[in-house]
Amino acid sequence: MKLVSILWPSNYPNFEADSIFVFNRMLLRHLAEFPGLDVTILGPRGMPPVAEQVSHHTIELGRNKFSVRLGFPWAEMRDALAELKPDVVFVNMPEQALALRILVREELRLNTRIVTYVHYVPGNVTEGSGDIVVEPGMDHAGGGQLILVRLLECLYASDLVLTCSNFARNTLMSMAERLFGPDQTSAPIEVLHPPIDLAEVEAAGCRDESGVARIVYNHRLYNEYGTWDIFNLLDELYDEGNSEFRVLVTNPTGARNRERDTINPQVTRNIEVLAKKPYVDLQHFDRRNDYYVALKQSVAGIAPMKANALWSMSVVDVLAVGRPVVAFNIASFSEIGLPVRDLVPDGSSFKARITQILHQSSSHKNQHVEELTNLANQYSAERVAFRFNNQIMAL
Repeated sequence: MKLVSILWPSNYPNFEADSIFVFNRMLLRHLAEFPGLDVTILGPRGMPPVAEQVSHHTIELGRNKFSVRLGFPWAEMRDALAELKPDVVFVNMPEQALALRILVREELRLNTRIVTYVHYVPGNVTEGSGDIVVEPGMDHAGGGQLILVRLLECLYASDLVLTCSNFARNTLMSMAERLFGPDQTSAPIEVLHPPIDLAEVEAAGCRDESGVARIVYNHRLYNEYGTWDIFNLLDELYDEGNSEFRVLVTNPTGARNRERDTINPQVTRNIEVLAKKPYVDLQHFDRRNDYYVALKQSVAGIAPMKANALWSMSVVDVLAVGRPVVAFNIASFSEIGLPVRDLVPDGSSFKARITQILHQSSSHKNQHVEELTNLANQYSAERVAFRFNNQIMAL
């Protein structure tokens, strides 16, 4: 079986902090080891290699959040797929599923199966009313709901839709019913949790943790991630006399190009404000090894306050090094498996849990390391690749 994964970048040009690239690298590296499976990746120039066993074809796929969703290189894509003749196309940008289906079925006359992965939905369904709220960051020129409709087309243009969690699956189904009505028949929607490469985690050395306790915030710095909800609470914690802590902000949106910054300048503004906070250390990591070393030097992580978080690979990164992650009990965070003690209902509970972690003894800090690493082990790249292989072989 020939599988072609098409990788539209989500954090160009910083691929090491690009969730779609990291997801594919971990998944395809192990998938290529299965007998009878030929794996190729189509990706933009500058994308690092995934693995020796994975062929790499270059194609320009856009470099900002609109060009990757609304642009489609028809001629280049046609030529690439005509040469490769895949049995399965793995679509990592659901807004492109319909164009790919028409291209392979009608123009190329291939019986290629379209498998789409929904990494992200730019909105959420309001509890009770069922109304759909679109993220402001995707609602430029009032087009947010239209982009959401384009995303949901993948449910009808794909042969199989995969997504991160049951929360994500339910979100997609609720949105589709709201926008298209209950009588439309969609493709099967199955859960495939994002993978983590445990060998990569283990390879990162653990350096001296002495000094002021450090908490890590390793998420994109968009307002939609609840950046200011979290840091306003941390300001309060600091001002209340809990000054013996630092917060490492890993800034995965570092090295943004001018094009992306022009479309959404809020990240640059947020970085400027965060850099002035007395307890914040802002650091951009180019290498995953350095990133994991930094996580191992922390005492805890903080989840984003994002009501439509389908999953969080960065939360699992922290769990994999045996550190707790404090999260508001929203979205998919309970489904990831975070212990009840780390799921908080409100700001007061958030500050109380952070304070408790900061004042724990060394022996108490190590008490839950095995529990947390075992939790992350459930999402090992080997296990996720095995499940994905079974899912595509069943088509």
